[in-house]
Amino acid sequence: MDSVPAAGFGQLLRRHRLEAGLSQDDLAERAGLSTRGVSDLERGRRTSPRAETVRMLAEALHISAMDRAALIAAAHPELASSETGTAPGRLPPPLLTTEIGAGTTLAQPTRLVGRAADVERVGGLLRRDDVRLVTLTGPGGVGKTRLALAAAGELQASDRFADGFSLAELAPVREPALVASVIAAALGIKESGGQSLADSLNEALRDRHLLLVLDNFEHILPAALLVASLLANCPNLVILVTSRERLHLRGEREMAVEPLALPDPARMMTIANLATVGAVQLFIERAEDAEFTFSLTPMNAPAIAELCRQLDGLPLAIELAAARVRLLPPEAMLARLTTRLPLLTGGAQDLPLRQQTLRNTIAWSYELLTPDEQALFRRLSVFAGGASLE
Repeated sequence: MDSVPAAGFGQLLRRHRLEAGLSQDDLAERAGLSTRGVSDLERGRRTSPRAETVRMLAEALHISAMDRAALIAAAHPELASSETGTAPGRLPPPLLTTEIGAGTTLAQPTRLVGRAADVERVGGLLRRDDVRLVTLTGPGGVGKTRLALAAAGELQASDRFADGFSLAELAPVREPALVASVIAAALGIKESGGQSLADSLNEALRDRHLLLVLDNFEHILPAALLVASLLANCPNLVILVTSRERLHLRGEREMAVEPLALPDPARMMTIANLATVGAVQLFIERAEDAEFTFSLTPMNAPAIAELCRQLDGLPLAIELAAARVRLLPPEAMLARLTTRLPLLTGGAQDLPLRQQTLRNTIAWSYELLTPDEQALFRRLSVFAGGASLE
């Protein structure tokens, strides 16, 4: 792997800060630095931060030992060997992936709710001989990753995927050029002498009947060319992508992941019928996780149904709301939804930081926009009910 340019440190620092849901002011205060200093580092205006400064930033971000080592290596390659045991000037192999072999499963701590038809639809696409690239698109928090993993798990015993499936987590990747190394790490493929990593991947996968899941592709779209190369050179490879936008490759089949089904406000529904509606079912299950005595009753049913409608059936928002039932009954939550971003916090600690609050999820999408797009987004935000092109 080539030496990491100093400018990559700023990009990596910014990515970790956004993942932590921190502003530049917040990070500066935690690290004992000036806001301008943090800004200069992120923008690449300062290209050689002191080692002590990097360590203070790493501690303020509460990142893992592996991420800390990568941050130090990006700023000072000559220090990488002391932190990671790798040769100076080289980053350690990315440990951002999970390999799934044939006949195994990636167990999820909670049941997938309201997605049976979607799992079958994705599976139907992936079983087709004429489909080799499927992209699940949708807003943050809609459940693209869970759907992809569920569909892949259903297909692992399929004859088409005799080599099972592998998952490459791309959210922490800051540069498209690093995607090949993440995929290689997921598959246990090493760079061969005299070959590029992309060529090594093509050679290793040429005869494998594999389903490769690439999760969170939206911020590294230029790496779509690597996906095209893999598909062109590996005839038995099928790729399933999750992204907030499509890759725009030939042969790509896009499936938009919709929010969960909502109760019809125009219909009177029994408690039993309401409990079968996807969004309500998810709220009940996650509320039971937070408070085992919780149940759907005639008293709280109207508030729960309206909560799900107000949250637009977005699974992440529903889960964050349901997690608060120990402190707030559904009726009280509904009254507080005028300030929904402060309310919808406190997600599970084993989720990525961007999914632990609704604000973090929105911030992740917002930061992917160009400055001009961000300005347009802010101007459009005044139209609470939407607006036409005119």
